[in-house]
Amino acid sequence: MVLFLLLWVGLSINVPYPEFYLLQHLPTTIAWIVIFIMLHYRLLRETDFYALVLFLILHLIGARYLYSLVPYDDWLDWFFGFTLTETFHWHRNHYDRFVHFMYGILLAIPLWHLCERFVTKSQTLLVLFTIQAILATSTLYELAEWALAMVAAPDMAESYNGQQGDMWDAQKDVALALLGCLITCSGLLWVVGKKQPGQTS
Repeated sequence: MVLFLLLWVGLSINVPYPEFYLLQHLPTTIAWIVIFIMLHYRLLRETDFYALVLFLILHLIGARYLYSLVPYDDWLDWFFGFTLTETFHWHRNHYDRFVHFMYGILLAIPLWHLCERFVTKSQTLLVLFTIQAILATSTLYELAEWALAMVAAPDMAESYNGQQGDMWDAQKDVALALLGCLITCSGLLWVVGKKQPGQTS
């Protein structure tokens, strides 16, 4: 927690777009309140906590630069001498898409464990409930992001939401979260199968 807070402070110094700072970090603050409540009631395993923190670190980076302006190409060019945009002939910044994909990868872990603890032990139902939870929360986030931008700063909605002119941006973000969730669920099923050979759900 201390390391995360130090990183948060460090990435909050001389932010390039201070007018977006509060909007970007409202979700960060809400997420930490939820994490503290879950820790208080011992609802998180160690792996759950680290998955949540790793996702929030990705968010800190996006919040500092704005998701559609994260300079990952500059970093890659500096360290390795190539850029993803030139290599794959991209026409947009894909950091926001990457974070939505990682949302499915990382958040599926605590959601799986919470469902396993409070809902069902069936592996089939765990997969279904985890997928439904990722889809529901991803969609709710897109709706909340749109509503917040329209209420707080409608003239900045395009920049804040990171649509980059793509009218299907929200749908693609949800689809990537679903893909990440499917990958994590497959991995969790494999881990369970290795621990319990011969058992079926």
